[in-house]
Amino acid sequence: MKERLTLAFLVIACGVGNCQTALRIRAADGQTFEAQAFVEAGSFEGRTGASLCLIVAGKRLCHSMLPRLRGEGLDPLVFALDPSFETIGDPGATAIAGAILFKADAEPFLSRRDTRVMLFVLKRGPELVSVLPDVFLSEQSEYLTWEDKGISSMPIITTADYNWSLAAGETHFARHHYSIRSYVWNASAFQYELLDGFSTSSRYPGFDEVQKIQVISHEIAVVKARLGDIVASPK
Repeated sequence: MKERLTLAFLVIACGVGNCQTALRIRAADGQTFEAQAFVEAGSFEGRTGASLCLIVAGKRLCHSMLPRLRGEGLDPLVFALDPSFETIGDPGATAIAGAILFKADAEPFLSRRDTRVMLFVLKRGPELVSVLPDVFLSEQSEYLTWEDKGISSMPIITTADYNWSLAAGETHFARHHYSIRSYVWNASAFQYELLDGFSTSSRYPGFDEVQKIQVISHEIAVVKARLGDIVASPK
């Protein structure tokens, strides 16, 4: 049987130490499982990343975040802190999860807080499979999961992260241009792929002015237009 994946909006959220969530999750082959989902913090000393775990069909399925290598002479980033997950629901049955979005931080400091975002689906076996390319976000960033059936039958994941220009005299938490990236489902590869990216023409407030980064809502019309043009004119 050829495996398909259909997802809708985020419906459940959970962090470490405060819940073990019971959920129903539909595997890519259409089979629905009862599961318990939870996260576990990692260890900087042991250089182990945080883990997402599912107990399903009598099996414990866990996936730890791998470190991010930073080049010669630099220690790798270990994503061990503040893990949390959110489910993305099956559009045909909103109480059933189709995938799980998992994230964790690498540093406890506001001045530099790298976050890794991953997306998992359940395949036959059962097996927990990562379907999102490497996505790393800074402390001044945001992401959005949204739908547009004219672009994709699956939810689209869009991220925004600041571009710090020292040459322009920008300070860390000042206004910046932002890099916008959109990830779209590729059914033939059974993976999300980076379909589009651009830098905003406007500068948006950083933490000097706001407590929460809000960029995507201002750029969503541009995002939709660019993705629509790409889908309408495939290579």
